[in-house]
Amino acid sequence: MGRENKLSERLARGANLFKGLSLEQVEKIINSCVKISLNAGDALFDQGDAGNEMYVLLSGTMQVSTRRGEVVIADITPIKVIGEISILIDSKRTATVKAREFSQLLKLSRDRLDYLFSQDIVLQKTIYHNLCSILCERLVKNNIQLEVYALTDQNQSS
Repeated sequence: MGRENKLSERLARGANLFKGLSLEQVEKIINSCVKISLNAGDALFDQGDAGNEMYVLLSGTMQVSTRRGEVVIADITPIKVIGEISILIDSKRTATVKAREFSQLLKLSRDRLDYLFSQDIVLQKTIYHNLCSILCERLVKNNIQLEVYALTDQNQSS
């Protein structure tokens, strides 16, 4: 079994972005990606940058922050998606993402994804559904964090 086939199986089994896709569909996406590597401290992108690609973290850990790195929002672990908002809407990056350690990622451009979508409507529907699920899960998590922050701030003000 080839290295690429093992990767597609790993992503098909564990990555929320690829949930519900066939192994063949996952392989098509992987073949449309560019593999990149970052050293610890390297920025994947900065808040405010233009973006038209998303990434899947294969190995390592990425730190997500806002306000020029002052506020750490999250750590991203392998087989999670990064930068997906730029695929869905034409907006600037909403956060800065830097490698905490040596990391490898798959980069998928909006153009390549649009091409894949034009070839496979089921893949398009499934990816959009999965991206909506990923973003909704983050929204719920962020709402909980904001509530905890507000309660903590309120208790400190009392």
